[in-house]
Amino acid sequence: MQNRYVGDVGDFGKFGLLRFLSGMTDSSPEPKLRIGLVWCLHHDEKHTTANKLKISADGRHISYLRRTSNNDRSEYRNCDVDLWEGLRDLVYRDGRCVHCAESANFLPGDTIYYSDQLHLFKAMPRDLMKQVRESWVKGALKAMSGVDISMFDPDNGIAPEEKKYTKDGAKYVYLSDLKLFWSERQSLVVYHHMAQGKTARAQTLEVADKLRAEFETEPVALLFSRGTSRVFFVIPQPDEKGAVIEDRIERMLATGWNRHFEKVE
Repeated sequence: MQNRYVGDVGDFGKFGLLRFLSGMTDSSPEPKLRIGLVWCLHHDEKHTTANKLKISADGRHISYLRRTSNNDRSEYRNCDVDLWEGLRDLVYRDGRCVHCAESANFLPGDTIYYSDQLHLFKAMPRDLMKQVRESWVKGALKAMSGVDISMFDPDNGIAPEEKKYTKDGAKYVYLSDLKLFWSERQSLVVYHHMAQGKTARAQTLEVADKLRAEFETEPVALLFSRGTSRVFFVIPQPDEKGAVIEDRIERMLATGWNRHFEKVE
């Protein structure tokens, strides 16, 4: 996650999903579930083009908030009016940063956030990279103590372990990370961005197979193809709260959100 992505259409999907899973926007009598959001915060990247540094175009998928005479964006707004209007205020008035999003109260008041930045420099020795990253993960694990659902929002998604201690290692989350939170009896939600090459469906099923083998339970893959293709993997614990999560996903997909989320099976 980078501050410049806050309010992107992907955030609309992320917050919408978490609001539903927590019970914030679900009217069922089932218990509220406490959310923990690990931002996996990375510095805002710049790229060199024609010997000039500039911010890339990533994070500019905000047209879903821009009403026109021909499009009132009701296909988004009607999913969650409060969220849509809140994100619109944040993008066009309040500022795009993770702390701005936290203070906007898109999620329940008892939500826990972990916003420590993780930055692994190219010139860092591997041992130092390992020390920095392990310290960051320990901080996240401590912060998420007691939550029911931990959400991970890395720049690029889930990656093989060999990427962990590289200059781009901070842009991913790893199965070894997720297992630490799983062992605390937390259900998981993980953002994963699609790479070029294989279809979104093929990539989704490939990662889902790895999650199924690692956690010995069935992940729920929710493809969100707006702006760019991304998938949210939900891994419910095999307990009563996990059953609540699975039920809420089905109820969410019976609402207007089904225009944006596709359950991949």
